[in-house]
Amino acid sequence: MNAFSRPREFAPPGRSPPASLTQLLRQVAEERGISAADLKGRARAPAIAAARQIFMARAYATGRFSLPQIGRFLKRHHTTILYGVRTHAGKEERGFAPASPQRLEQIANNDPARDARGAGIPSRGPQSECGGRGFEQ
Repeated sequence: MNAFSRPREFAPPGRSPPASLTQLLRQVAEERGISAADLKGRARAPAIAAARQIFMARAYATGRFSLPQIGRFLKRHHTTILYGVRTHAGKEERGFAPASPQRLEQIANNDPARDARGAGIPSRGPQSECGGRGFEQ
């Protein structure tokens, strides 16, 4: 699924689709253990920014909210929302998207549904002697 593949409705297992952006914001905030005010605010801490990107991607995936509508809700430009949607989609594609509470539970319970590496967390890959930046000496 790419950043522009929009299923009709998005809802985590066992939940009905959100009726509004406010409801979706509260849902993501609750899942991530972050306040709704922080998600809507200007904080750029990695955990908050990642949760905000999850919100952007889920809101856009519902198909009921446009990028400008989501942007107005968060008081951000619609291109910022597009960046967040694409970034989250890229993280999901590469396996770097923040794990959902259900996924963390699967990992903790040693569920066979976890990925082939066994840890549920992607490796960083081989690194060079100079700190993994790809510079050759």
